[in-house]
Amino acid sequence: MSAQRLESLLVSGVPLKLALEHSETSALSPLAIEAIRLGAPLNRVLKQLGEIEIELGRAEGELSQALAVPKATRALLMWLPAFALVFSQLIGLSSLSALLNPISLVSIALGTVLILIGRRLTNSMLIEPKIDSGVIGALQLFGVAIASGLGLSQILRRYPHLSSEPKVNELVMISKKTGCSLMNLVQSSIQQEIQKSSAALVTELRELSVRLLIPLGLTTLPAFLLFTIPPIFIGITNK
Repeated sequence: MSAQRLESLLVSGVPLKLALEHSETSALSPLAIEAIRLGAPLNRVLKQLGEIEIELGRAEGELSQALAVPKATRALLMWLPAFALVFSQLIGLSSLSALLNPISLVSIALGTVLILIGRRLTNSMLIEPKIDSGVIGALQLFGVAIASGLGLSQILRRYPHLSSEPKVNELVMISKKTGCSLMNLVQSSIQQEIQKSSAALVTELRELSVRLLIPLGLTTLPAFLLFTIPPIFIGITNK
């Protein structure tokens, strides 16, 4: 938001010093701060950074939506034993006295332990994935440096870690061979990296619902049997 405010002020013709005073500079991204230090054309750079942030936000939103399916799958399966226990009470297959039977209490306790184990096993699988910002951040920094007017040799001297980034070297080679604008190549590559990473993670999350069935099947299915069979059996035999 502060970067967009700064961009709006600069577009309106407000001098940089005054625009910075009316922007939350502490909330500016390191790339925006670096652009200011390098004297890059801020209107264009901030606009490009803002567009990339929007793309990243959209990609993260898609990841959150994709993660909602395996989360719902886990919640449904983990509550299934409890629902089955309540349902057996409602239709008269079991009774309160059957639930208070020591055998039923032990089986329900064991089932609860299994459910907790299943929850623990699946917690690490349901961590929301993040788009790898390593390559994207390096390309953004490279783009900011290019926009500031630095030559390739100057950029690599100032940011030596960029020389070991394969994607940067690939774009430099393509630009030299084709004569295409290096800036345009960087911007298109950033978009491609975001889309590629997002698509791969969404696919992985869609497959997660299937992978979750393994630990959940090994825990919730026995828990379902422990929650239902002993109380129902005791309830029927006591009638």
